[in-house]
Amino acid sequence: QQVCSQFSSAAVGGMDFLPSGLVLTPCETVGGSGTLLQLDLNVSPHMFMPRFLVGAILRNAVVRFITALDNQTHCMEGEHLTRSLQGGPFYDAVRQRMQEMLPDEFARIPTSVPDRTEITDDDLEECLQLLNSGDTAGWEQIFRKVADPSPTASVKDGADITVWRKLREGSTATEYKVAGSLKLDLLGYEDFATDGDYLPEWEENTAFSERIPREGDAKVYHQATRFPTPFAGRDYVIMRRRKIFPGPPETHVFVSRSCADGGRDLKPEQGGMVRVDMYESRHAARPIGGGRMEFVTLLVDDPKMSVPGWLMNSIATTVVPKAFLSSVDHAERYIASRSSRS
Repeated sequence: QQVCSQFSSAAVGGMDFLPSGLVLTPCETVGGSGTLLQLDLNVSPHMFMPRFLVGAILRNAVVRFITALDNQTHCMEGEHLTRSLQGGPFYDAVRQRMQEMLPDEFARIPTSVPDRTEITDDDLEECLQLLNSGDTAGWEQIFRKVADPSPTASVKDGADITVWRKLREGSTATEYKVAGSLKLDLLGYEDFATDGDYLPEWEENTAFSERIPREGDAKVYHQATRFPTPFAGRDYVIMRRRKIFPGPPETHVFVSRSCADGGRDLKPEQGGMVRVDMYESRHAARPIGGGRMEFVTLLVDDPKMSVPGWLMNSIATTVVPKAFLSSVDHAERYIASRSSRS
């Protein structure tokens, strides 16, 4: 008996796997032992690469995959198992096959996958805990900027910012935590941070940000980000919902994340760009007196890139802090521009 599985698309480490599949054959049927695994892979690396280099990368990936599979001794549990079975035809087929061949393991899978199509009130209320928890256990600090206490210091110089990072549990994506205080009007900054229409005006790597009309409390945007050559650009379909909790002190929160299945039902994928399926940002901020606000932001973004570890480390320690400090500058201008128009 052979077990055949076909998948139409997936993304690993920046490469898109086009219509591909695998065949598992018990070796007892041919007089051996174990399982014969045959892979038929069709890939698009989304960059210009020599054929021999693509082959070398794939051979290494297949060896690592088979080694990990051979060493696997247990199924994932709880939340990790839930995240790995997020729905769709391929995962429906996986569930059916597990039910047939691994009934004990199948019984441990949650009966329903959490609804990630909307940002709920509970999601927003959870953001309130961000400001009340200073726990950084398991986080690596990668950037620290102490505020200039001078009354004449610019908004950027007066910013107090710390950035941490860690691998997100159950995935290969990196999660960032940015916390500190800013010498900015709270309402003005929150308006700036959630204004998807304004994003291309200040973020030089944003190719476009277009609102997608839909019902519901959350706003949805189709956004594209430019990447340096030879990488293809990335695009996102993101929902965002914001809420102000009365105080004292008044607390502003918002949650942004990728729509279910990358939002492909709302905006089909376009040629020349890679659709990002994992993006999430949770943010909370409140005034602390003296014209300042404190904030905490948790961000995870998996742009599906295969880059050396040293380069990813450089991006994390320089690009992420630089981008945030740049946003502070533009937030000041955004607030001033809005005040001049009112």
